[in-house]
Amino acid sequence: YELTKQSRVLEQVPVTFNFIKNRVAAIIDDSNYGEYFTNSVILQLAALHSAQDLKLVFFIDENNNNFDLDYVKYFPHTFSDDKSRRYYATNYDDMKILSKELEDIFTERLESFKKKNENSAPEDNDGDKEINMYKRFDSYFMIITNDLINTKNLPIFNMIFDEPNNVGFSILYIDAFLNKLPKRCNSFISLSSEYGSIF
Repeated sequence: YELTKQSRVLEQVPVTFNFIKNRVAAIIDDSNYGEYFTNSVILQLAALHSAQDLKLVFFIDENNNNFDLDYVKYFPHTFSDDKSRRYYATNYDDMKILSKELEDIFTERLESFKKKNENSAPEDNDGDKEINMYKRFDSYFMIITNDLINTKNLPIFNMIFDEPNNVGFSILYIDAFLNKLPKRCNSFISLSSEYGSIF
């Protein structure tokens, strides 16, 4: 047991990260490598999942000079199924509108989930039934934000924090400082010019 509790250093190998099990995660970057890494994560999400299966939702502070994420606006993953709504907001008014739409979807899913027998959800390899609740729904919402100030006042974030079951929503924060992130982040990807770590 001692060995498994110790941190491990792996050199020149890919390390996987599960955004479904780690529903509230953060990328902490204090180097220029963070922009490359974050773009790589976004591109992999878009390339490996269809726009029907995965919705990428962005709450972006354009005054935050760490990244330029303007290109994601053109991904099909950032549009609602009927193409009437783009899941990309850069000011607080638009963020409130987008949050309200997500709140409605979240609430509808939660009510649907509660109407069904909770024990009917399939277990994953670790025996976690709550992890697989999202499989009942057509699409998964991945919320990505670098705006820690405005998003803390949006109800959709607290709804995801407070709900123990995964109804198809995850959050990925992007910031340079650990102490600015919400306390309810449960996983962190920390990057520097020499190494990266997950904790």
